[in-house]
Amino acid sequence: MYRHRQEGLWTHQNLVSYAKKEGKTEGLIKGELKGLVKGELKGLAKGKTEVAKKLKTENFTAQQISELTDLSIEEIEKL
Repeated sequence: MYRHRQEGLWTHQNLVSYAKKEGKTEGLIKGELKGLVKGELKGLAKGKTEVAKKLKTENFTAQQISELTDLSIEEIEKL
């Protein structure tokens, strides 16, 4: 009876350990994905800014640049 109980405890401990490892792995994956998405968005924003600067030097209006890049007129005027 004692041995049966010990086996049940070990099984429970193994399950808890496995669940913790899985939770950590899932958390790491979610964190990595969040970082990748954040980096991608930051890169896209920088690209839009660079395009807006180029269009500004080509004498496009702030309204035209806004329509082409989806940046606000206020963001364009700060460039």
